Amino acid sequence: MRVLVTIIGLGMCVSVSPSYAQSSDGLQFTVAPYMVAPWMTGEVGLRGRDVSVDSGPKDIFENLEVGIMGYFEVRKAGWAFAFDGLYMNLKKEATLDTALGPAGAELTISQGAYELTGARTLAPWADLVFGVRINRIDGSFRTLLTQIERENTQTWVDPVIGTQLVVPDTGRWRVALRADVGGFGAGSDFAWQLFPSVGFDVVDWFGLTGGYRALSTNYHTGEGTDAFRYDMTTHGPFMGAAFRF
Repeated sequence: MRVLVTIIGLGMCVSVSPSYAQSSDGLQFTVAPYMVAPWMTGEVGLRGRDVSVDSGPKDIFENLEVGIMGYFEVRKAGWAFAFDGLYMNLKKEATLDTALGPAGAELTISQGAYELTGARTLAPWADLVFGVRINRIDGSFRTLLTQIERENTQTWVDPVIGTQLVVPDTGRWRVALRADVGGFGAGSDFAWQLFPSVGFDVVDWFGLTGGYRALSTNYHTGEGTDAFRYDMTTHGPFMGAAFRF
């Protein structure tokens, strides 16, 4: 259960956008790999069992086997379309509580989190942001002694809408704040996101960005032993690099 909690929390730390509102009418592409270091507070419920969470980056990265994170954006004439994706795979020895007592098991979890958004420039200092955030979790365990296997998959989609504000006329520096809300009962009951960021263009086609991000999600589905609940606030610093052409 602890492993499930940590990888879900890392998966929710997507949407680290390295681009900002721009007035140029030219076509611009941005490719940006990034890393996050999240803390998580809240509760996760799986098959009717709730677990309280208060974890930091060390707990998450100790169990991570594969992690791929990246952002891609196309912007032209006041419009932008972006994809923000993350995939992780984790495998760890774990102990499960059974009717016969604790049992050793191998736990495998893969996490995909993908955001598709559009943006419309309202002013040189503001974008309207809209889109969807798709979350998918595949978890399985196999008991080491009896070779019994169990699997569980959850997928949900959150519509999101918000704004991205940028301080204009800062030269090579990029100072921005993004805020959005989502879910509205269509996926999560409610979700909100807030993160400030600061970037620096080393050259015209390459820059560095960093900041702090907070994302809160309240999602639940099913009842009894089929219940799944994710009520979590994930927050922490991020770092990335942006390639523009």
